[in-house]
Amino acid sequence: MAHHKELCNNTKFLDVDFEALMITKREIIFNTPQMKEMLSMTTDPELEKGVVFDSVEYSGIGCDLRNLTRLKRLIKSVVDVDQCLVLCIAEVSITYMSTQDADALIRWTTTLSPDVTFCLLEQQSPDRPDNAFTATMLKHFAKLGTPLRSVLEYPGSHTQTLRFQDAGFAHVNIQNLWELWADPRFLSPSIRMSLDEVEPFDEWEEFALFGSHYCLLVAQTGLEPLIPDQQRGSRRTSIDSLASDLSTRTVSPHRDNTQWFAYTYSAIPEKEGRTHHGSAYKIPEQDALGLHGGVGLKGRLSTTSVYTFANSAMPYPAVPPENIGARCCHTITSFGAKLEMNLLVGGRTSPTAPLKDCWLQIGGKWERVHDLPEPRFRHRTAAVVLPHDQYGVVVYGGKVSEQKIAIDTLLWDKHNGWQALRNIKDDPMPRFGASFMRLGFNHGLLMGGMRQDGVVCQGLWKWRLIIRDNKVMGIHFKTSTALDASAGIWPWLNRFGASFSVIRDEVLLIGGVAKHGCIPRDYEILSIVGSFSAFNDYEKEMELRVACVLPRIDPTVPRPFLIGHSTHFTAESTTLIVGGGATCFSFGAYWNPGCWLLHDREAGPSSRWAMMKAEAAPLSPPSQQNIDNSGSGPTSLTLVEHVNTHTNQDFIRILQEGVPRVITALDLGPCLSRWTPSYLLAKIPSSKAVVVHAAQSRTMNFQRKDFIYKTTSFHDFINHLLSSPSAHMYLRSISSTNPTTTPADFTNDWPEISGDFQLPASLSFVKDHQHSSPLRISSNVNMWLHYDVMANVLFQIQGTRKLILFPPTDLKHLSFPSGSTSSAIDIFQTGERHGTGEDTVRHVPNTHPHVAILRPGEALYIPPLWAHTGTPQPSEAAQSTSNHPPTPASASTSGSTTNPQSTPPPNTTPASDNDPAASRINIALNIFFRTLSPHKYATGRDVYGNRDLAAYEDGRRDIDRIIRRFQTTSPPAPKPKDKVKVNGGESTAAGPVVDIESQVGQAREVVGPDMATIPRDMVKAYLERLARELLERAEKL
Repeated sequence: MAHHKELCNNTKFLDVDFEALMITKREIIFNTPQMKEMLSMTTDPELEKGVVFDSVEYSGIGCDLRNLTRLKRLIKSVVDVDQCLVLCIAEVSITYMSTQDADALIRWTTTLSPDVTFCLLEQQSPDRPDNAFTATMLKHFAKLGTPLRSVLEYPGSHTQTLRFQDAGFAHVNIQNLWELWADPRFLSPSIRMSLDEVEPFDEWEEFALFGSHYCLLVAQTGLEPLIPDQQRGSRRTSIDSLASDLSTRTVSPHRDNTQWFAYTYSAIPEKEGRTHHGSAYKIPEQDALGLHGGVGLKGRLSTTSVYTFANSAMPYPAVPPENIGARCCHTITSFGAKLEMNLLVGGRTSPTAPLKDCWLQIGGKWERVHDLPEPRFRHRTAAVVLPHDQYGVVVYGGKVSEQKIAIDTLLWDKHNGWQALRNIKDDPMPRFGASFMRLGFNHGLLMGGMRQDGVVCQGLWKWRLIIRDNKVMGIHFKTSTALDASAGIWPWLNRFGASFSVIRDEVLLIGGVAKHGCIPRDYEILSIVGSFSAFNDYEKEMELRVACVLPRIDPTVPRPFLIGHSTHFTAESTTLIVGGGATCFSFGAYWNPGCWLLHDREAGPSSRWAMMKAEAAPLSPPSQQNIDNSGSGPTSLTLVEHVNTHTNQDFIRILQEGVPRVITALDLGPCLSRWTPSYLLAKIPSSKAVVVHAAQSRTMNFQRKDFIYKTTSFHDFINHLLSSPSAHMYLRSISSTNPTTTPADFTNDWPEISGDFQLPASLSFVKDHQHSSPLRISSNVNMWLHYDVMANVLFQIQGTRKLILFPPTDLKHLSFPSGSTSSAIDIFQTGERHGTGEDTVRHVPNTHPHVAILRPGEALYIPPLWAHTGTPQPSEAAQSTSNHPPTPASASTSGSTTNPQSTPPPNTTPASDNDPAASRINIALNIFFRTLSPHKYATGRDVYGNRDLAAYEDGRRDIDRIIRRFQTTSPPAPKPKDKVKVNGGESTAAGPVVDIESQVGQAREVVGPDMATIPRDMVKAYLERLARELLERAEKL
């Protein structure tokens, strides 16, 4: 009514719900002028009891839907319903009623008028109740106290159709939402693709599962159906065929005994091995398989889980070093038992950050090889045999960005790197997540995958490499007619996100999603057998037979969730299924709790497989792309100058200088003497919970995600630090009330000890412009290199901390990924700490690092965009620096120098056992504050004070717009220049919205810092980052 009132002429809306709810709706309407003004109130002063609201356009009726006699009377009191065309809409509502009452309601609606249409949106179960998504959904609603009562009685399209036909509806049309998504009557391909411009998306399996668990049903009593039948062209021209003219061949949905195979299950430890969209591979020279990367419980992983025979005594094998980086949707291709080599190709971090690095494993060593010509994720690979007994890998399909599918098929070999293969003859539609199988030395099958517009591809293709005169000339794709598209098994053959394996002479297609979304258990694993040798005569058609596989499984064993899983064959002609899981939208997440060995039932497994106990993965030097090695000579470390502040003007001068300073001689209150572990344990309630970073080593790296977030009590955290000197734990406090939306506030979050700290009057500017104030407590762990967009002051309370800082102009040399405020480089190089054994500082060419040693009672001012990292000083080193300033040996890399003018004065306080500077537990309070006007910062939530400036984020969006303009196939018609919002105002959009001239400006005298002007070094750093991102995007085209 609000947006299309012309479509609502001669229409009245009736809203029926429980009376108490309708009274609440009435109050909302009366108290919302915009809603009330749309309605023309009736003049009838005496409404029948139950009609809580009535107008010409809308009536609200409060009635129990089980009382159909009363309901009909109330409806007739506001509208002459039997003279109307009636549309009944039930949007996820009647499923909460008992099935008997819901059925009665549906039958009753057919008596309202000669022409009734019923539109139902409701959950369904496309598979058995033990399907992980189905079970998670049912459990979710049951936990809410609103069980889905109709799902088990009417689980799918067939039963729902019969339900409405039995109720008296002559025409019933039903589709699940995944089918509706692909239906051109509902959405055109261009509309589907346009959604990529709104938000990057790559959760396709989860979307398909969700959509296929909901149905949209339209039932009618009228003679003519409202919804036209879907137009279907010939096989050759139809969308489904995708140019594959499929003739009738032998396809058998089932064979005489579908349980030729069986599962042997092994559980894995809780919270270990939980990952999906990783890559399984054969570990060289050992009877073991690895599962690398994927999406884990806390994000993308750089780790590897190893599986081998249960109770195996083999040593933990060499796995991909974690410095390769966290990723998912990548591939690791094994070359075969003879070569014992693996090639890791691409993948992604986020959907907007695809990767192009490749790594080769030979024996126990991983080394970086040729990068892909363009990044790829969700691609498929096959190892092939090349002339002169060489081996290579073919890469087919995949995505190169969030909006672009790869077109080229690539071939890699160790000597020549990557080359694009010329497509000879037919050219399959570009796709990602397909089934690309090798069935011989240089040939195989292609099926399934997903088109650019998010629809599962149909059709079967043969492929083979074309080799002439010992040279690879290209790749030949040819449509195959070996399978019957009209057979009942056909809709489940073409899949997205499936895996495959070979047992005996059968190709097993395992899991994924299909044209109808969720694949039922009967079709979850398909066996393809036939004359694969026909590839020798490429023009001759294969004879293939497809059958369902229902592996026998112990009823006490969980059914595998074959989404995001990985499979790999073993030496004993069995297949191991590892990983797998999905986020089932708001219903919760599910992870496969173990591994399954798929084997011939009669032969049985030679041994049960299980996950090996994990060991710390070896660290290798960061790859060359992470560090700019163009410079030469040692890096000089400049000591941060120590200053005093007596007035607020002194601190404002520090802000205007724009460089770090250690502020000394501060009165921070009794916290310096009080905040011992015993005092904190006595003051803080034992019930207080905290979230800490727990790492396996001293170095934490946010890009590698080599730590976990652990929720524990504050008492357990402190006691663990006291009892375990080797613990690597870090607390950065968050809001105690609403951590997802509210920044940390020390006063409110820690009221028991907040009175111990006092902010000096000379730092009143910090208080007046405060954003957040997290408490930091750590021991024996280094923080990753990062920068903050807001300025901050770090007040050291207990322990001694060394910090390395880099000016904004160094960001381009410090490996900050696009859009990230965390670097991939480990600045501190850890080693065994003996004597005063401090971690050494990594040499990064072309950078200008500063070093600060921060002792209790001192504070470090960190300007915006100064990248920094910190490490606690060992107690011996802390005691030595209590009486002596830092020396070049203790604060530099080999060959580095110091600035004698910046050396701080010695601290003459004698060291003792109670010296706060020597505390092994490091405690600091960090206060973030704004130095720019609020509109200069990006809009939205900023809990940690590291949202980039609005100008930079606007610039990144403009880069996306520029790329899209270049990629547009036909330019849009000229339009007047649009008025766009720029930081709260309006400007004419004729290019990037960053007005550098006005932002840089000229220096002018102000009482406080110029909060309306972004400093030049920040502008320069951001522009350099945008320039690099433009170059990165150009390389991906």
